[in-house]
Amino acid sequence: MSYHLISWNVDGYSEPIHEWLSSVLLTDQPDVVFLSETKRTEAILRVHFDTFEQYNYVLNPHVPAGMHGVAMLIKKDHTFVQYPVEMNIPSRNDTKSQEASTGRVILVQLNEEINVIGAYTPNSGRYLEYRTEIWDPAFVKLLEIARASGPTLWMGDVNVALSDVDVSDPVGMSGWPGFTPIERANFAALLGTGHWLDPWRLQHPNSREYSWLGYLRKKGYGMRIDNVIVSDTLMPKVVDTYILTDGPTDSDHVPVGIVLNR
Repeated sequence: MSYHLISWNVDGYSEPIHEWLSSVLLTDQPDVVFLSETKRTEAILRVHFDTFEQYNYVLNPHVPAGMHGVAMLIKKDHTFVQYPVEMNIPSRNDTKSQEASTGRVILVQLNEEINVIGAYTPNSGRYLEYRTEIWDPAFVKLLEIARASGPTLWMGDVNVALSDVDVSDPVGMSGWPGFTPIERANFAALLGTGHWLDPWRLQHPNSREYSWLGYLRKKGYGMRIDNVIVSDTLMPKVVDTYILTDGPTDSDHVPVGIVLNR
């Protein structure tokens, strides 16, 4: 038996996105799907997700709903417990919620076996200091609390590409959000503890594949900023990882996935 988990930044949940996802749920039957940047109200998402008869779902829309927003689909074969997430940090000034995790983080325990954290990490952009000095340390604390309670998986748009091989133009993109030295240093420090691993890169040490491709989809262009990171205790169960580079063009990102032994 295995777990199949998918993460995808949809950049706005639309009818074409819904149609493609419906097909994937029917044919591949993933156990968990985490969606970033849904950018829709809870009511709109419920109308769509209620059509997925084999799946329960957890919603965390942003406030206001036209920005950010995350959701998680969980196959009804599985039991899960959702845990509240309190970051204990200020919210970024583009949200009306006092809780920084609103529209960004979902944490569940699946079948009393693994913790699954889905997160849409804030893009640095005009908020580099917030991202690197406030969000990153708080999120690492959340990861460590989860890891202390059992094997843990973190997936989502992590909004950082670690190495030169993770972007198509290391020199030209050196100042881009998600590829600044401080963001990369924070991510490297997390992986450097040995508590957290990037299984896709371990399985594809020299591959240049990207999860953010832009809407023009220029060949060989992009950044690997969507990821699935696992705790050291979960790494032995990793079977396969992938980037679906031919994913639908209705988003500027493509899905990433992982298969685990149970």
